[in-house]
Amino acid sequence: MGMERIISVDAIRSLCRSLITTEQKRLVREGRLSMAHAAVLQNPRLTAAEFDALEVTEEALGFDSLSVQDLILVFNRFLGLHQTGIEDYLYVERRLGDWVRLIAQHLDVMGDDQSFTFLTSGSTGSPKEVTHTASAFLNEARALKDIVFCELPDGARCITMVPPHHIYGFIFSCVMPTVLDCAVINCYDAPGSVFRHAQVSDYVVGTPWNWQLLNRSGQFFPDHVRGIVSAGPTDAATWQVVERCNLETLTEIFGATETGGVGWRQTITEPFQLLPHLERDGDGVCRSAGRQTALDIQDNLDWTAEHTFHVKGRRDDVVQVGGVNVSPRLVRDTIVSLDGVQAAAVRLGTDRLKAFVVLTSTEAVDLQDMELAIKGALLLKFPAVAIPQSIRFGAALPRNAMGKLCDWGDAPCA
Repeated sequence: MGMERIISVDAIRSLCRSLITTEQKRLVREGRLSMAHAAVLQNPRLTAAEFDALEVTEEALGFDSLSVQDLILVFNRFLGLHQTGIEDYLYVERRLGDWVRLIAQHLDVMGDDQSFTFLTSGSTGSPKEVTHTASAFLNEARALKDIVFCELPDGARCITMVPPHHIYGFIFSCVMPTVLDCAVINCYDAPGSVFRHAQVSDYVVGTPWNWQLLNRSGQFFPDHVRGIVSAGPTDAATWQVVERCNLETLTEIFGATETGGVGWRQTITEPFQLLPHLERDGDGVCRSAGRQTALDIQDNLDWTAEHTFHVKGRRDDVVQVGGVNVSPRLVRDTIVSLDGVQAAAVRLGTDRLKAFVVLTSTEAVDLQDMELAIKGALLLKFPAVAIPQSIRFGAALPRNAMGKLCDWGDAPCA
């Protein structure tokens, strides 16, 4: 006990909105909730008072008695509400303002014992739960405050393009603003609106995909705006945003759901600097907090010194699509399991997955209907960003002269 609440009431409200809208999107995909109900919380003009007045009911937000239970389970998993018994009150108190108040009470009671549980994307198998303590998040936020935000002026705000129920969004748009005592502008439903909201000296949080979209916009930030990028590897196109959009700096945070933030850098050529609350442990990283705790690093690290390293790719077949971990192998395996499919190949295109599919027979097969059927089956198992943007059909998978699978672009396989 004795720890100041890790996130503010405004952050709790933002987190509730994010968890609810994510659950609504799942129900929409399953045909159990209307788009009209899902649009209520996505209204950018919705005020805090209007949010608090909404009720988690079928009439207001589309949640019937069964889906309300699922939603409360989501909240309980993320926040561990059962530890104080607060989850029982969510069934009775249906106003969102009451949910925000109850969650704040839960956090106050838990204090130093509070933890948060995040789900991995499930790209390498079934999604798994990863739990982090409030103290670990605060240690990271305080380290980042001294490194990245050491000269942040009064009045600076956080503008985020990342939902707060993801660990990256949670740290930088919930925990960090509480430590910095700054306001938050949520733009994760409309990333392009960040230019309209940004003011001098704000900091903007996004994934590489977000920043590449802004890079192509032709718009500019006001002076002294800082950018934060994480949730996927960056490339030269990502870093062009500094000059093209008038960023003062862009700071890349290396980390994962399993680890939280691990290192940081401010150019694409330099190695990552290990965050000061962490230590190198052989080829890996550990956390010192009375006892050493090894972090579950998902990437191969190439250490250049005791506190600096380069990232040499993941230890599995995962790629980043729109800031989300996706396994092309698992997407391919799902396609191959469908009736009428003989073989398939899936790989990363420009910024989305693409698939090449060989059918067992093309007789009496409408390829457009088949493409819709494949995408529909994938949507039941994977997030939307994992669905191949293009599906090409052919008589055989493309292979080069050595017999190895190759790309199926316009150029012939070499």
